[in-house]
Amino acid sequence: KEQWVAPTVIDTNQGVGTVYSTSVDSALSQGTVALLFLDDGRLTETSPTEISALLSTDMWQAIKELAPQKVPCSHRLERLSMLGRHLLHAAISIEMSYGAAALKGLKVVVAVDCEQE
Repeated sequence: KEQWVAPTVIDTNQGVGTVYSTSVDSALSQGTVALLFLDDGRLTETSPTEISALLSTDMWQAIKELAPQKVPCSHRLERLSMLGRHLLHAAISIEMSYGAAALKGLKVVVAVDCEQE
């Protein structure tokens, strides 16, 4: 079972950007970073009769329902929630910058209410 310990806090007021950057690089490479996503309870209208949590909403579906004229004809990734989009972006960024090992060691904590679990 994995044990959680108090996080290391990096003082970004040192005035030296490389100190922060080096610390982050090292932490990501060692797999000691966790991403925390908090649901702040915001709701969004997904159709004229439905309201859902913003974090779990597929924005393209909402746009199709509420403003179909705004849907572009180009390629788009549908059926992916806002949280899914953030996780996908983070995963791609970390893997491209730090490699697959750093991505594999990344921890993700999602804090949502019981209705979204």
